[in-house]
Amino acid sequence: MNTAGVDVDKLLEQALAAFRDGRLGEAELLLRAVLRQHPQTPRAHGLLARICMRRRQFAEAADHCRAAISMAPGVLAFRDVLARALAGGEQAEAALEELRAVCAAAPGDAGAAYGLGMLLLAMERNDEAADALARARDLAPDAAVIRHRTAGACLLAGRHAECLELAEGLIAAGENTPMLHDMAGRCHLELGDPRAAIRDYQRAIALDDGVKDFHVALSAACYMAGQRDDAERITKRFLKRFPSLTMTAKKPEASVLVLSSIGAQCYTRPVSAPHMHGLGNFIGQIPAERFTFHYFQIETPDPLEAARRIRPVDLVYNNIATAETAERYGYGPLIREIVDALGVHVVNAPEPTALTTREANAERIPAALDMRFPKTRRYELGRADLAAVAGAIREDFRFPVILRGPDSHSDQKMPLARDVEELAVALAEMSRRRNPDLYAIEYLGEEYEPGVFRKIRCALIDGKFYPSHVSFSDHWNVHRRPADLNFLKTRADLMDAEKLFVEHPERYIGAENIARLEALNHFLELDFVGVDFNVARDGQIVLFEANGAMRVLPTLMVEKFPYLLEPRHRMRVACEEMMLRKIGK
Repeated sequence: MNTAGVDVDKLLEQALAAFRDGRLGEAELLLRAVLRQHPQTPRAHGLLARICMRRRQFAEAADHCRAAISMAPGVLAFRDVLARALAGGEQAEAALEELRAVCAAAPGDAGAAYGLGMLLLAMERNDEAADALARARDLAPDAAVIRHRTAGACLLAGRHAECLELAEGLIAAGENTPMLHDMAGRCHLELGDPRAAIRDYQRAIALDDGVKDFHVALSAACYMAGQRDDAERITKRFLKRFPSLTMTAKKPEASVLVLSSIGAQCYTRPVSAPHMHGLGNFIGQIPAERFTFHYFQIETPDPLEAARRIRPVDLVYNNIATAETAERYGYGPLIREIVDALGVHVVNAPEPTALTTREANAERIPAALDMRFPKTRRYELGRADLAAVAGAIREDFRFPVILRGPDSHSDQKMPLARDVEELAVALAEMSRRRNPDLYAIEYLGEEYEPGVFRKIRCALIDGKFYPSHVSFSDHWNVHRRPADLNFLKTRADLMDAEKLFVEHPERYIGAENIARLEALNHFLELDFVGVDFNVARDGQIVLFEANGAMRVLPTLMVEKFPYLLEPRHRMRVACEEMMLRKIGK
């Protein structure tokens, strides 16, 4: 590439265009040409940092950011990228101490305080981030960018009154943007003023009515204000306009209609558009590279007609894989009607999916297969007498007993009642949340070692077993959350155990248990099943979950556990090949 004599600004424009078009190699060549001619060009370093971030080259990105900041300390965007680079790599804690020292040595440096706040924000230490950004705001009160970031950090930290004051101050100063009205609306909802939130979202929609999230939040605000008819009307209008969210592949091998549902949450809670259309489950983890995905919300008015308008469709993926949800709203027959009308095959057919409620699994699986599933009973809560519900649970179960909502999945707060008093408290809390019913579940947990609990996850795809990961925690309710992962990171022996599972599962859980899990896949008659389980001390499999919705591709902090990358790739390819086989390709 001959760039001799070409104007630097022209080269930077060409590099930015290439970057935006995804031509990272070309953009990098242009930027390095700029730096050869003019080494003191902060924009070139800034864009090279963004290229490195795309490639997950965090250390190189941080180096370019530092170079850009040294040349242009007042450009806050460079500090934003630096924070993400430090948080993404292994340098975050060391950089945090370094930035704290810089701020202590130069307490009047707004840029340093801003950089500290952005690093804390990238590390998800939101409360500390809000404090640091507030100091930066006080040092540079005219910097709108800092006020914006401070408001956002306060929102993430749950400091809604502070966020609202900042957002309304920016609006009053003339920054009449939809994002700020959205921020104000979210704060008003959290502060218990849904009528003010209605005004906020009406203003946001007036400025940009194409943002799906604003319509969803307006519906939720109306619902919370007691205007339920308005909430349903707004949601139906929104879904009629946006029945699906399409993720388009550049060169798709096929198109897949993904049928999803979030039930009544579509008008009772302010959720993002991707969540509204069901991108939270396993299929949402498959990138739109080999397939174009149409994520279709089944609550849309006249879903059959809306589905017919989406073309082409080569396969339907039943993402309403929580059998309890399909049962509650009667979606099974509707899914079958859509599949038959389109004349295509379906992944996870609705009929076998309907048999995978937790209660049904607890009855069917141990009766047919050599594995345990905790005893599970469903109880109506609604307007029932809580003492009567507690009495029924005590008759059916021994303590401790787990309580959870029938539709819940990643429930980090589900109670474990160890006695009568804890059961009464848990039932009162679930009633306060207006759960219409609940599951009581036998507690079959056991310590992996003193003070450590384990949960193993796998995927069953097309009848074959695929290891996903092993989670360890110092709490019985094991989730692969940052606290659990930080705990795991301190234990090389536990990381070795997880590595053994994903690389040689037959050595970790035994070939006979892999065969049992594959038999479970055939028994359930589903194309994809996610399974959470443990292997008890007696060698028997204890199942915790088995459903077609589970997110099995590890994503959180996966760069710190590189041995997970290959099994993640294998599961993705297996899913893609399964879908192509269903299509007949």
